[in-house]
Amino acid sequence: MAKDKKIPVFTIMVLLAVFVIIFASMLRKPVKTEVIGYGVAENKLTADTYIIKDETLVIAPETGVLNCLVDENERVARYSHIATVFVGDFPEELQVKLRNVNEKISKLENNFNDRSVYVSDVAATENAIYSRINNVIDAVYNNDLSDSLQYKDDLNKIIGNINGEKVADNTELDNLYNQKSEIEKQLNGSVSNIYAPISGLFSSKVDGYESYLSAKNITSFTPSYIKDAKQHKEGTAENAIKGLPVVKVSNNYLWYVTAIVDYKWAENLKKGDFVSLRFPSISDDKYDAKVNFISDEQDGEVVLVIACEKNVTNLFGVREIEAEIVKNSYSGFKISKEAVRILPDGTSGVYVLKDRVARFKTIDVLYNGETYVIAREDNSISNNVLLYDEVILNIEKIEDGKIVK
Repeated sequence: MAKDKKIPVFTIMVLLAVFVIIFASMLRKPVKTEVIGYGVAENKLTADTYIIKDETLVIAPETGVLNCLVDENERVARYSHIATVFVGDFPEELQVKLRNVNEKISKLENNFNDRSVYVSDVAATENAIYSRINNVIDAVYNNDLSDSLQYKDDLNKIIGNINGEKVADNTELDNLYNQKSEIEKQLNGSVSNIYAPISGLFSSKVDGYESYLSAKNITSFTPSYIKDAKQHKEGTAENAIKGLPVVKVSNNYLWYVTAIVDYKWAENLKKGDFVSLRFPSISDDKYDAKVNFISDEQDGEVVLVIACEKNVTNLFGVREIEAEIVKNSYSGFKISKEAVRILPDGTSGVYVLKDRVARFKTIDVLYNGETYVIAREDNSISNNVLLYDEVILNIEKIEDGKIVK
């Protein structure tokens, strides 16, 4: 009778151990790592905003066809001729001729009427020069050279005034006035001229928000006040209607962004704090600005008003626009939060893979986002993370010096 062949117990145990090791290795997650690189994070909020300027409305003297003599966003001098209202039945050909003559007159009058650069006494001359020089210094400091040509022109006029030079030939202006008079005699109707009440930037885009969303009302803004803006928007017309606003002049480049924001997001802001503005629908550029006003809280919201002096051409004439308000920007090493470890003593760091060995390195977290952190780049400390370090992401039970397979 043949003997039963039995497998030794030791052999069975060895086979089981091998199977367990193979099975465990199959279940073990592969080591995940990432290489440290640079990143930028912003503490920002996106909001629907109103653009507010210090605007002076000009009332139409008559009802008729509006003819603007200057371009949008063009600087005009106080009392300069900026628009004309045609009242009655005018042949198109004569309207064009009169428009062309008026535009030429307006250009010359802008020079003559800018009395801020034509002064007679020594003290006023010095003040005018110092004022323009300070403007140039401020422009350089704020990295805004949009008005540099204007400042240069002003200084040339002041110097010319000191030397007794004439700004323009009066004969040219007289000839234009004579042409204008001859054309008007042929018109079967009347012409009403509109003059700038102040010096500043001209616009024909009267939108009905000028009175309610006035720069003079900023300190009265509340969340409910801003939410009611559309209900207080005044009617507008394409042409001139007697007694209603027809054009406007903004007194300078200073403008404001007004938004309703979460109270918690704005609670650490105060008047005078620096922030940045970005308008994604226009460009990716950021504009330096300052907090001008923060309202009292209403139902968890506040009105945030931010002042900016940058000349953003594409923004001129815009009233409502989506804006990004950036409180802070952080740059440094961008690291996934999955890699960040906090030791019992509170030290933050990551485990870096070096020759299959885990080494702990400290990090100084500048920004803590939902999925990543921004850590300070500091090569002066030997145990800090470095650019291109390979950090371990997915091993929970890990310690310094552990071999990672």
